[in-house]
Amino acid sequence: MKVLKLPTSENRPLPYILTLVPPLILSLLDPEIFFKALDFAGTYGVLVLFGVIPAAMSWSDRYSKSSPSMNLPELVPGGRITLIMVLGGSGYVLLSELIENFQHL
Repeated sequence: MKVLKLPTSENRPLPYILTLVPPLILSLLDPEIFFKALDFAGTYGVLVLFGVIPAAMSWSDRYSKSSPSMNLPELVPGGRITLIMVLGGSGYVLLSELIENFQHL
């Protein structure tokens, strides 16, 4: 399965150059920019990956009308209150991090 649908017979270096050269130039000019970006993306990425997405998937699986009920036992105890607490906690941390990061600008 070809996801990007790029022609394999053509050997064009321009897309590779446009992908690799600008970050290389930025990293040579100011290496701190990548540390800031990694810190910023790390906080939000981890919260979304381990906080928001699992709770949203559980909510969708348990309470959507379109998912067929197969009478499987719930792997995670709790119900809507637990999922709301997980989503709320993740949202609180995300918002506090956003506010903290924009205060430093």
